[in-house]
Amino acid sequence: MSDEIIPKNLKECHETELEWKVINGRDHIFEGAQCRFCETIYERRNTGKVIYVHRKGEGDYFCGTCDSEILSVTVAHPIHDGPFPLSGSGKCQYEEVPYCSNCEEEPDSHGSIITRKEMDEKLKDLFN
Repeated sequence: MSDEIIPKNLKECHETELEWKVINGRDHIFEGAQCRFCETIYERRNTGKVIYVHRKGEGDYFCGTCDSEILSVTVAHPIHDGPFPLSGSGKCQYEEVPYCSNCEEEPDSHGSIITRKEMDEKLKDLFN
């Protein structure tokens, strides 16, 4: 833990450029990078205000702004796979979304709907 504020647009760690990679969620898009020198992992959410930091050998992620532990909320995406519009089996697909309880608002636990068409496209991609 440190008194240093880590900016969301962090570009380097230990004078080494970070390579940010997109990590797709359903409603929340994340980017992640890892320092090759100290192995610290950085993540940021496209709609978030802070960077989430995990240092090698330490337990949880913490906020790069206020040093608080990062929490997560489970977001449920209802699957509408029934024969009629807005009908389905009652199943959901779940996604964990991190946030800092001091610096950010808690993400909405009600995610976007997954349609039958989207499910069919995912299955088609799996078998092609």
